[in-house]
Amino acid sequence: MSELSLEQWSRATEPALVIEGEGISFATLARLSAERLNEASAAGPVSFVAAPDLTTLALAFGAISRGRTIVPLHPKQTDDARARIVARVTSRGVEMDDDALAILATSGSTGEPKLVELSRSAFIASAEASRKNIPLGPGDRWLLAMPFAHAGGLSILTRCLVVGATVVVHRGFDAKAILASIPRDRVNVLSVVPTMLAVLLREDSENLLRRLKAMLIGGAACPPGLVEECARREIPALATYGLTETCSQVTVQPLRRSDLRTSADSGFPLDGTTVEIVGDDRTPIERGVGRIVVRGPTTMTRYLFHPRTRGTVVTEDLGSFDTQGRLRVVGRVDDMIISGGENVHPLEVETHLLQMAGVTAALVAGIPDATWGQKVAALVVLGEGTTLGEVQARVSTDLASHMRPRVWAVVEHLPTTAIGKPDRREAARRLALRESSAT
Repeated sequence: MSELSLEQWSRATEPALVIEGEGISFATLARLSAERLNEASAAGPVSFVAAPDLTTLALAFGAISRGRTIVPLHPKQTDDARARIVARVTSRGVEMDDDALAILATSGSTGEPKLVELSRSAFIASAEASRKNIPLGPGDRWLLAMPFAHAGGLSILTRCLVVGATVVVHRGFDAKAILASIPRDRVNVLSVVPTMLAVLLREDSENLLRRLKAMLIGGAACPPGLVEECARREIPALATYGLTETCSQVTVQPLRRSDLRTSADSGFPLDGTTVEIVGDDRTPIERGVGRIVVRGPTTMTRYLFHPRTRGTVVTEDLGSFDTQGRLRVVGRVDDMIISGGENVHPLEVETHLLQMAGVTAALVAGIPDATWGQKVAALVVLGEGTTLGEVQARVSTDLASHMRPRVWAVVEHLPTTAIGKPDRREAARRLALRESSAT
């Protein structure tokens, strides 16, 4: 089985990290990591604010390499929020497996986040399955521009450590800096969320993204227009679906088979991972939309303070398989809009809107309605020369009546969470305020 060890790459000629143009060798990083780990507590989980700097990364790599459990905390969280997470992890009675690599807080928007215990073996299994689709090894360089307090960012560190690849570190998302880094730092793998991709495509006048071996798109459903633009520009963009509870990736589009990629799917399950669609009674559904269930070696050990999951994660996401076995994610269970007894999936409405000329971004949510229970509402970003009236006219003929937005707002930018995901709850809040102010 593969290892998560700095020492195994101590003689590597390629750097472990590139930070602000400076290469840090595996041997140097191992020495710095040992020093930082000696400064940390002698026992128990190692918690830290996951800042993208050498000092913090040395601590993270040191803990991972020496079998310690890490608790990376999001830089944008408040001090109080971070303190509460640390207190929960270190409270009396908390026992973690010896194999625990990380405790990650989910990005829940209400109440205290769940704390996910993820094992070393799960991260290694994820790395091994990922490189069966995207070959990765010494000489490859994966750019990190997303927080490694989340599974998507942390998995970049672990995947590179397993195979001796280089992590090119950026201090956040800056499209121009990322594009410049591709030729300068020899970056050939990139992970983005759709909002990042939209900006990169707009700024990439030289089509530098085409030089990549692979660009993974995750974190949220990607507008079909962005995927189609990547295909036109021969950019190797691969849509993915994943979650914290599975060390990030569950499905991914195939790198070598562009003929099997569409603008609406999230690819096939990773090698060794089983994905099932089940109904409300948890029985499998052959065709149609249902809850996504994931089984396999990349799944979490448990939510902290809860029983072990035995290799199965019942997600809060809805999806279906097409005839080729590709997963199509429809949305989240709690995002479902029920209007007059009809189920409306926001992503389906958004997909219709985004296929219309002049609609550059859309976010759909349900807001309360005294008659129908909920009504469909939409935030849209429109291109120059497009009017809301034109969009509404097309919707009236293209969508079933129960799926048509009844409340609209035109905005310059969609609201997003701290990691760039569309913030549907904030959209619902804004749309509900707009509705109340209009009555």
